Amino acid sequence: DTFRVHWTLRFHEPESRFCVCVCVQRCSVPPAGHRGDRSTCLHMAGRCCPLMSLCVSQVIQRREDGSMNFFRGWEAYRDGFGTTTGEHWLGLHRIYTLTRSGGYELRIDMADFDNATAFACYSDFSVGRDSVNPEEDGYPLTVDGYSGTAGDSLLKHSGMRFTTKDRDQDQSENNCAAYYQGAWWYRNCHTSNLNGQYLRGGHASYADGVEWSSWTGWQYSLRFTEMKIRPRRPES
Repeated sequence: DTFRVHWTLRFHEPESRFCVCVCVQRCSVPPAGHRGDRSTCLHMAGRCCPLMSLCVSQVIQRREDGSMNFFRGWEAYRDGFGTTTGEHWLGLHRIYTLTRSGGYELRIDMADFDNATAFACYSDFSVGRDSVNPEEDGYPLTVDGYSGTAGDSLLKHSGMRFTTKDRDQDQSENNCAAYYQGAWWYRNCHTSNLNGQYLRGGHASYADGVEWSSWTGWQYSLRFTEMKIRPRRPES
């Protein structure tokens, strides 16, 4: 099916020049506050995807209060879960549909429980790039071109397949998702774990929270994370 998806241009942080997307429930109805008539059609490779929106940037993951269980299986991470106004994961297949041809960049904003903030940007981001059967291939991550203030805790995961507690596709003898209570593009095992347990700051357990190790180490679970993507802008 082809869905008509409206664009919204509400910008989030001036320094990032990314916007927050307002997803629509019915594709024939523009989102609240929509200005103008810019729209596009998006073919979702046979998957019904009424929550999908295509914007200047698209939020693909958000953690903010621990209200949503992120320790889920393969189907949930493939299809997505949560609410677009709160905690959610957009879905691997939706992310693949947007980024499979390349040309996207990623920004990750994060905050701790003392309200300190940091960010990590990647000028090249895709999931399942050039894959004919992305699910069979494990929705592999491609990421490069770091800049920011949080340190680079994602490059190690580039090239890895996505692992969940019920589908082990990492390079460890253990299932990293089961061991570290999350789901991610684990290698052996991780330097970031943004879908880990919401442990509210410092914790005694090791590396199983919402972790970005280059900023807060492996025993501090972040208060807020938001991953958003947009088409890469031509260099001026």
